[in-house]
Amino acid sequence: MIRAVISIRRAVDILESRADVDPGRIGYVGHSFGALMGAVAAAVDKRFKAAVFEVGLPGMSYHLRSSPIGWAADHRKRLGSELESYLKVISPVDAIHYVRHLSPTSLLFQSARLDPGVSEQDSLEFYNAAREPKRLKWYDATHEVTDIEAISDRARFLAKELKLSSIDPVLRKKTGLK
Repeated sequence: MIRAVISIRRAVDILESRADVDPGRIGYVGHSFGALMGAVAAAVDKRFKAAVFEVGLPGMSYHLRSSPIGWAADHRKRLGSELESYLKVISPVDAIHYVRHLSPTSLLFQSARLDPGVSEQDSLEFYNAAREPKRLKWYDATHEVTDIEAISDRARFLAKELKLSSIDPVLRKKTGLK
């Protein structure tokens, strides 16, 4: 998890080294584990103007402790009596400890009502721990969040916050909608 945070920060270093990148317009989009690690990275590295956390939750220790999905249940079973020790070791990197320190980064939280692994309670705890500016959007989607509304909301949010061109002409062309 620490390596993931370091990698995210190094990616920003690379972006900033490019002449064709405006360092004042760097955003982050993270899905699931990427949302957790992105919250940590953006809290300790103030170069992010905006961030989108898709199906994020308070942290990996929360997920491993209680998620009903097979992956988490398998880890609990494999760890057995060592579970609590393991969770204690990884809990300092839980996103919940960092998300409150993201301000003034603009945040969009995208949560899925049909996600079997990220409960509404966990989504709300993650969101509620953050400070303004923030926004929470819910979608009738599973963990993958392939909903066109979610994709459009994410693109519009980033365009607004990073002062990019509007995505609406592309959406109209791709969907045939006016």
